[in-house]
Amino acid sequence: MFGELKKNVIDDSFTLGNDFTIPTKDDNEGKLKVVPDLNKPILEQIIISNESIVYQVWFNIYVFCCLFSSYFYAYIAAFELPQPGSFLFILDNVFEGIFYTSFFLCFIVDY
Repeated sequence: MFGELKKNVIDDSFTLGNDFTIPTKDDNEGKLKVVPDLNKPILEQIIISNESIVYQVWFNIYVFCCLFSSYFYAYIAAFELPQPGSFLFILDNVFEGIFYTSFFLCFIVDY
């Protein structure tokens, strides 16, 4: 019949197609147990939602580092490279680690 909604269409519209786990009832404890959805490929299961609170916190840290690192690198360019083991050397490595991690996250975040 025209205009009839099927159950899978309704389920997909509420989950937006991102149903990674299937909650099931555990008979022993009465709590919900999370079972991985084995029907999806592993690469589709590692996608991170951009609405995740963890990703949003990470993104705010990344934006702060982008703003602060420009002044930091200008200081390095004006004066000298930091000596190995100094605070500036460690801070430089922290910035680089955050930027490399954010570069990798660009490939697995869902937009």
